[in-house]
Amino acid sequence: MSDQQAPLVLGIVLAGGQSRRMGGPDKALLSIDGRTLLANALDRLGPQVDVLAVSASRAYEDAEIRSVPVIPDSMPGYEGPLVGLVSAMQWALDDDRDFQWLACMAVDTPLFPDVFVARLQETTHEKTRAAVATSGGRRHPTCGLFHMSLLPALQEFLVQGHRKMGQWLHEVDAISVPFDGRSGDPFANVNTPDDLAALEALLR
Repeated sequence: MSDQQAPLVLGIVLAGGQSRRMGGPDKALLSIDGRTLLANALDRLGPQVDVLAVSASRAYEDAEIRSVPVIPDSMPGYEGPLVGLVSAMQWALDDDRDFQWLACMAVDTPLFPDVFVARLQETTHEKTRAAVATSGGRRHPTCGLFHMSLLPALQEFLVQGHRKMGQWLHEVDAISVPFDGRSGDPFANVNTPDDLAALEALLR
C-alpha cells in the first residue's frame, strides 16, 4: 500500500491448523505449482497490506519466508482461528506502529484475489468493524478484515469458552462481501489430497 496516510493494515496468514484431513503433514508446507502454500499466500497477501505476518504454532525455515514474523497462539493447544486472530491483534497492539485493521487469510486458500483487501476496505464505514468474503453463496470466516477495536470483545468471547468463528462474526455484525466466482471459486481451499490435486490441475 503506497498511501501512508491511510490506516495501517496488518496482514495475517492463518497457518495454525492441524491438517487432519490432509493426513498429518503441515498443510502450509505442501506444494502447489512448485511453491509451498505458505509462500504462495504470503506473496499474494503481502502487496495488499502494510505489514505481513504468519499466525502459526511453529517457526518456518524456508528462505522465502524466514524474514516474516511468526505469531504463536496465545492459548495452548489447537483452539481454532479465533485464537490466531486474537494473538495477532495482541501482537499488533504491542507493536509501536498504529495498526487499525487486521486482514486475515487462511493458508489453504491459494487462489484468493489480489484485490481481496481493497474490496473489503471499500465496504467498510465508520460503523463497520468486520467484513468477510463470500463466494458462490458461501461465507469464508477466515478470509476477512477486522478492526483493532474488536480486540476486547474477542478476548471476552474466548474467556467465556466460545470458539466458533461464525458465532463471533454474528455478534460483531460482520458484513459479507461477495466476490465473483464465474471462473472458479476464488476462495477454494485445500483440505484433502484430492483438493490439492484438483487445484494443481486447474493451475496447469
